[in-house]
Amino acid sequence: MKSQTTPQTPHRRPRVSSSGSETDTPLRKRQNIEKLENMANLTLKEVNLTDLYSLMLDMKTAQDEMKINQEHFQITVKTQITALESKIDTTMDSVHRHIEKEINEVKLEMMQEKEKHDEQMRNLQSQVSRAETEVKKIPKKSSDEYKLIFKNIKQEDISDIEDLDSVKLFIDNIIKEIEVDTESINIEILNRNAYSDNSKSNGPQRRARSVISVYFPNDEDRKQVLKNKRKLKNIEKLSHIYIEVDKTRYERQTEANLRKIIKTVPTLRMRGGKIINVPNENNEHGSDPNETKAS
Repeated sequence: MKSQTTPQTPHRRPRVSSSGSETDTPLRKRQNIEKLENMANLTLKEVNLTDLYSLMLDMKTAQDEMKINQEHFQITVKTQITALESKIDTTMDSVHRHIEKEINEVKLEMMQEKEKHDEQMRNLQSQVSRAETEVKKIPKKSSDEYKLIFKNIKQEDISDIEDLDSVKLFIDNIIKEIEVDTESINIEILNRNAYSDNSKSNGPQRRARSVISVYFPNDEDRKQVLKNKRKLKNIEKLSHIYIEVDKTRYERQTEANLRKIIKTVPTLRMRGGKIINVPNENNEHGSDPNETKAS
């Protein structure tokens, strides 16, 4: 490096070509390089070594501080991430426990509802079974048109009035006794051991009687039973039993009232639903006993 600076030439305005650009010559370039070298030499001479060392220490200190800050920042970030992960885990555990609790409660409610539903189904099935049993006890009716009423059946006639088989067997025997051949019949107990007055005894007595409705398979058998029912009077063990057509309550009440009226007239009787005049000893020809003969 040269110790002396090259004398500077007076500042001149650069030449501009016809195109307007500065003209650089090799001499001009060499002068610029020398100028830069001289300025560098002056800068190195003016720099104090102590200041340079102090600057280096400051830079080292700043570098160490930056490293420490970076490490501290990394530790802080790592701690925060760890805390956040722990918090997330705790929250997720809480959410999982809450969800599991809700699921268990729903399962419990579903089980309770299922048990309740099963209990209702069992009760319903039990009621249906009882209803079916009661329906089976009700005899099948062939037709109300083919029905007759068997009345005045005593307690001693049937061992067990509650047993439908026993009652049906007793009715079958009655039908056979009056010489009627019929197919299978159905029965219905209308009144078990009803009480009625016995006017033929010395005084009114209360006697247990049952009323049974009998259904025939056809009208021909029903009519044949009505025709042969008079034979019951000749059968001692069955003479107390009456066989009648089914009547409405109004018809039965009307008939009862009519019988009471007929009883007040000694010569009148009701037979087969008809009122007839029966002569007595005083009125041989069936005329009114209170009627006076013409003089």
